[in-house]
Amino acid sequence: MTPLAPPFSRLSRLQLALLRVLKHAGPLPPDALASLLDCTHPTCARVIGQMARKKYIRKTGLGESTGGRRPNLWDVVPNSAFAAGLAIEVGRMKAVSANLSGEVLAREEHEFDVDMGAADFVTGAASILERVLEKARVPLKKLIGVGVAAPGVVDRRAGSLVFCAHYRDVGWWRDVPLLARLRDRIDAPFLLDYHSNACLLGEHWFGAQRGVANMIYIPVETQGLGAGILINGEVYRGAGGGAGEFGHITIEQNGRLCRCGSRGCLEAYVSGAEIVRKAQAIRKAGGQSSIFHGLAEDKEPTARAVAEAAQSGDRIGRGIIEEAGQVLGVGIANLVNLLNPSLVVIGGDVARGGEVLLDPVRSVVRRRALEKPAGEVQFLCADSSPDDILRGTIAMVLHETFGSPCHVQRLLRQTKSD
Repeated sequence: MTPLAPPFSRLSRLQLALLRVLKHAGPLPPDALASLLDCTHPTCARVIGQMARKKYIRKTGLGESTGGRRPNLWDVVPNSAFAAGLAIEVGRMKAVSANLSGEVLAREEHEFDVDMGAADFVTGAASILERVLEKARVPLKKLIGVGVAAPGVVDRRAGSLVFCAHYRDVGWWRDVPLLARLRDRIDAPFLLDYHSNACLLGEHWFGAQRGVANMIYIPVETQGLGAGILINGEVYRGAGGGAGEFGHITIEQNGRLCRCGSRGCLEAYVSGAEIVRKAQAIRKAGGQSSIFHGLAEDKEPTARAVAEAAQSGDRIGRGIIEEAGQVLGVGIANLVNLLNPSLVVIGGDVARGGEVLLDPVRSVVRRRALEKPAGEVQFLCADSSPDDILRGTIAMVLHETFGSPCHVQRLLRQTKSD
């Protein structure tokens, strides 16, 4: 794990454990905390007092009586510490600051041109991070970390960018020591991961199925197609950190040329860009659709517009999104057989298609995946807010600091069964 920032590095093991339990399961009474922390009641009371005096935790009401006085309930103080995040996208970067509840306090956005070079790129990234910290009045001594999400493959341990298909011809992108240069400007722990893993953790922490231990998040974006994989509450990254390039699995041996340089990649058949291409081809052929209403002749529709048209019942939109779901289902069936997840979440712009997208995915998985894993997996579309990736950068920091929500949930279930 990344070394803890000063707000938490001075805490004892038991103090930090108390904070982690309350972050995931609070508010809780002292008896429950003593059981979960596996310590005596006097020890637990002492630690609660210490953390309350440090203003990390507070009373939030009264619990149920077990025969005597109703106990105090304790929970984390949201503004006792803060996190920040930076999302690097194609031609744009966004930054956010948030408290321990994940509440966004400030947000900034900045466009960039890759021709600017590495130095200006890093300067722009550091500047918008500094602005979101200043706007939210976050002191560095209370900043527990900064999550950075970048497209393509990254070297998480070295904190550097490695490869992005969109920028494959941009020389300076490879091996930029991004985190080291950001630390020169902002003295805080930094974490680097790629988009799909950030979105995965955002869903794990803040999504409709919070805390699911084994899940896959698949963002279908204009820029490409990835997969974030969570196994037993931990992100699976592979030997070198490059796991999850779902869009570049081969589904046709000598198929279409992919922008990565290979042929027959799943991404060449289903992605936001491919959905836009199909919509444009139908438009040029004279097709009539709500997708094109009010759209200038020289403007392309977005994948989000196609997905939203499909959701509203537009015939052409439905046809495009249903076909995307069928092809996507072929790839997902392989993941279901390989990893046996309990949840697959589809995010990105195309997730706006909702059940129009999910129905063919489910149908193909039922036909192609083995019966048992196919029967154990649930499919959802993410909320697909434009700031999903920012939510993920905050979740990166919380996950590194507090661990997975599913770990404490297991302890709670064991405590109740005892």
